[in-house]
Amino acid sequence: MSCHVVFLEHIPFFSIPSSTHSLTKTDLIHIDPFSEDSSNDTSPHVRSICTHNSAGTGTLLSSTPEAPFSSTAPQASSEIVDPPPRQSIRICKSTKLPDFAYSCYSSSFTSFLASIHCLFELSSNKEAILDPLWQQAMDEELSALHKTYTWDLVPLPPGKSVIGCRWVYKIKTNSDGSIERYKARLVAKEYSQQYGMDYEETFAPVAKMTTIRTLIIVASIRQWHISQIDVKNAFLNGDLQEEVYMTLPPDISHESGYVCKLKKVLYGLKQAPRAWFEKFSIVISSLDFVSSSHDSALFINCTDAGRIILSLYVDDMIITGDDIDGISILKTELAR
Repeated sequence: MSCHVVFLEHIPFFSIPSSTHSLTKTDLIHIDPFSEDSSNDTSPHVRSICTHNSAGTGTLLSSTPEAPFSSTAPQASSEIVDPPPRQSIRICKSTKLPDFAYSCYSSSFTSFLASIHCLFELSSNKEAILDPLWQQAMDEELSALHKTYTWDLVPLPPGKSVIGCRWVYKIKTNSDGSIERYKARLVAKEYSQQYGMDYEETFAPVAKMTTIRTLIIVASIRQWHISQIDVKNAFLNGDLQEEVYMTLPPDISHESGYVCKLKKVLYGLKQAPRAWFEKFSIVISSLDFVSSSHDSALFINCTDAGRIILSLYVDDMIITGDDIDGISILKTELAR
């Protein structure tokens, strides 16, 4: 940074013409671009006016001494004409708009987008039951729900409200755009939940991006191995404290008047992220991990064998450290 800088705060920004000129700092200081009568300029050597081009940038124009303004000079029209509206000429990069242009991306990424756009995700259960692939995905989701004892079938108690549920269908792809698997998720309709009855606290901390970047840098400098783990059906591990009743999933036979009394948090519930983080904190604390005072989603374990650092972002976690055996034991415990 140069220390020879002069700030002229009493005049707006303008640019000096690239051609040769004889303007000095003293001349610039005495220029008043807001003056209505340019004949009152205090500089006897330069008569300058500040004009604005079509782009809106002020430009200082200097010339040789001019003759005084004539009283017969034509007056400028008092009518103000608004400039034409500016229109953007940027290339549309939103893949959801009909005029999306593939030409602004590389050929490899264009091929990836084309393979993604040709996939069709269902929006109704009636379409899904006709496709064996989606039917298998729904069976896997129901199997996971029964495995974690997510609900009990009970008659709806008098005076209790019930919330609905629906299926959400997604196609998981690999990095090259090929199909990895079909994913069906049963989610609760959280918009029908009532505060104070179906839920209370909903906040759940997640790892800060600064923490994750710092963790990767430290691991790189110290040559630590980094493991990334995705917890499958993470929210189903959280315990539900409130009394919540939900209708059964569509196309599942059941006795009339029976509903699902949720024992575990289901995807879509407002308190689901908080219940999952609370359960994970209890489990990780039992393994002698301590939460950082700077980031609640950062857990540290220090022993004589070394240290283990774990950062949690919803259902994704990063594990690193110099205690190799301890990290292996940790992964085994978390898999339970």
